[in-house]
Amino acid sequence: MKKTIALVSILLASGLIGTAHAATPYVGVAGSFNRSEVDSGGFNASGVFNNTGSDTDNTFGASLIAGLGHVSEFAPGTSLRAELEGQWRGNQEYKTNSCLVGCGPGPLYYRTSEKSYGGFVNAYVDQELSGFLGRDNKGLPVALFVGGGVGLFEHRIHTNDSIVDGVNNEAKFSYNIGGGAKIGLSPTMELLLGARYVDLGDTTIPLQETGAPAGNFKLEHTAAEFRVGLNIALDALLP
Repeated sequence: MKKTIALVSILLASGLIGTAHAATPYVGVAGSFNRSEVDSGGFNASGVFNNTGSDTDNTFGASLIAGLGHVSEFAPGTSLRAELEGQWRGNQEYKTNSCLVGCGPGPLYYRTSEKSYGGFVNAYVDQELSGFLGRDNKGLPVALFVGGGVGLFEHRIHTNDSIVDGVNNEAKFSYNIGGGAKIGLSPTMELLLGARYVDLGDTTIPLQETGAPAGNFKLEHTAAEFRVGLNIALDALLP
């Protein structure tokens, strides 16, 4: 996490070092395939054991984006881009260990469902590839980008192992780091293809058994995202 915060800080600070440039506003939409993973922890006071286990789920997400391209230019074809992103992530279902031995008819597992939404402040360095399908050639203009962002995500979680259960809504600090490619489809439209690692923070869900406190259930949330997006430049559309 510290490395990611440092990277984003360097990217933002670099905007003060690069050459001033006319920023280009844009809006965009993106869809993502998310390989989400949780690692469980906490303590079940009803059964007197530590919670363990991990699980994955495949979900889809959607993002709305507003940004500024060419905030600063470091060298010909190399520039800083900044954006605000709001993201909704599809319902996630996980199964992790509860009581595995000495539990009567068989082992118990936590069945956890989660919905999450939030946003990031992102910063990217764009590098135009003028020598490969770039603006100097007849092909579509292509640029590579790398960067990351920080933000806040709301988690709405319910878990149950048939003896104890818990519900919690909790907002947590989150961050992402990744990269990809931008492909110019027209003077005002770009196709984005990318991938990123996302850490959505740690959450704690109070457990109860028939209304009485029964410990807690903790989850660490991470994901690998594969994204497709479309950006539309506003400067060419506005009068």
